Amino acid sequence: MYLHEKAETLPREELETLQAERLRSTLEQAGPAFMSQENIRGMEGLRKRIQRALADVILITPAVELTEYGSFPTGEGKAVRVVDNRPKEG
Repeated sequence: MYLHEKAETLPREELETLQAERLRSTLEQAGPAFMSQENIRGMEGLRKRIQRALADVILITPAVELTEYGSFPTGEGKAVRVVDNRPKEG
């Protein structure tokens, strides 16, 4: 079962091309300062290194998308300590 069968069953070269296009699109949205060819090659290289490192550990190749710093929400509050008040058995 596939979530996106067409993308998930592409040959490796086509998949890497698709991922590079998506990365380029993301960088275009980030602004022109990030769009130099040197930055694009560097970001693509970083994405591939992260992808390979994860694949070596989890034994499948994950989709890796780099995002702008701060684009994910931070935690909202402190951790809550849970206390078990159930009676203890014998």
